[in-house]
Amino acid sequence: MKEKIWKIIVENFGDGTWFSIRDLYNVALKEIPELKVTVVSTYVSRLVSEGRLIKRGSKPNTRYRVQSAKREAIYP
Repeated sequence: MKEKIWKIIVENFGDGTWFSIRDLYNVALKEIPELKVTVVSTYVSRLVSEGRLIKRGSKPNTRYRVQSAKREAIYP
């Protein structure tokens, strides 16, 4: 599931666009109808811990972005 979420992030926000959990959830729901927002939040948190995403701000205004080195690898 984590890699599915990562793929959705890269496809929709891989250009460096900042996004919220809700933004990602709304996009991911189209591909994974049974998805819950808590699942998205859990995997985003793990991706931040792994260094794949950058986190900015605090609740309720937390935003995330693909780490720049990862973006360059995706979009050379």
